[in-house]
Amino acid sequence: MRSGAAAGWSRGTVVGLTAMVVIAAGKGTGFAMTEHDVVIAQVADFNLPSGGGRAELRLSNGLTYQIDPSDNRFAKWVEILTEERAAGRAIYVECPQGQKSVRWLSRFWPEQIRKVASEPEGERLKVWIAGSPSIYHIKTGRAGYEERRKLLEASAESKKPILAVTSDLEILEVRWP
Repeated sequence: MRSGAAAGWSRGTVVGLTAMVVIAAGKGTGFAMTEHDVVIAQVADFNLPSGGGRAELRLSNGLTYQIDPSDNRFAKWVEILTEERAAGRAIYVECPQGQKSVRWLSRFWPEQIRKVASEPEGERLKVWIAGSPSIYHIKTGRAGYEERRKLLEASAESKKPILAVTSDLEILEVRWP
């Protein structure tokens, strides 16, 4: 899988760089079904714990989060944070609602959208990504669905890559590079 395959959940509140708030609903797989806060921003600072304790992540919007070094994804997250900070790119961070403990983080991946279905099947709209044998989807019940659909359709039509965050074949977030 691409970004966040190990995370296995899909509920969130998206707070973008322009302070846009979207409340989304979805099906969790592996975590309790609760609302989550999701923040998209650049990494301003990342401090590893000295002698134990949690690492601190500070984003460009001034928000700070804690990362548990005992989490089995910690080493990969440190790698992602280091690379994305050096490149000045935004990351996707998810926490339990109202808490500052990171549950998942991911980088955006450039994707070439091959096709977007004309109509949803149930609560999912199928999306085909070039070079992937899997069929991805966006959930129609998530807030921001229409905006994500329009961006994906524009990417497919223009043949221009789009940045995406995916988890368990669901496209959680998209934006132009």
